[in-house]
Amino acid sequence: MSALGGPLTGRKVGAIFLGGFGTIIAANLTLLYFALGSFPGVEVKNTYADSLGFEQRRMAQETLNWQTAVNYDGNDLILSITDRSGKTVYVNDLSAIIGLATRDGQDRAVDLLFKDSDYRAAIDLPDGNWHLRLVATAQDGTAFRQILPLIVRRK
Repeated sequence: MSALGGPLTGRKVGAIFLGGFGTIIAANLTLLYFALGSFPGVEVKNTYADSLGFEQRRMAQETLNWQTAVNYDGNDLILSITDRSGKTVYVNDLSAIIGLATRDGQDRAVDLLFKDSDYRAAIDLPDGNWHLRLVATAQDGTAFRQILPLIVRRK
């Protein structure tokens, strides 16, 4: 006798087998659907070309000794760039794009203006896991690129 009531037959074993594997396949297809639908998967168009000068760019950027931090006060996005001694860094060029970490549909350019020793932009951000993609040029012409995470939680 089986737990299902009655003898364990080939049909019952087949149903158990198909039900188990069907559940696994359905779960995997659901995860695949959400994974493909939520992340564009592209950081750079050509990874090989981008990697050719990576080490030189990394060393030049580290030589700047910049410290960056991004915050959101409910009205303004606040970016601070300082050197190791804590002095504010003034950049020649600054561009930034803010977007959700796992979706590219809400990416938007941010016009950061220098004010009160920080770079600020008035922006409305709903709750979420945001990333600020920062591109700046130092006074000496050194390029600086960084992705800064920002978690927004309104109280």
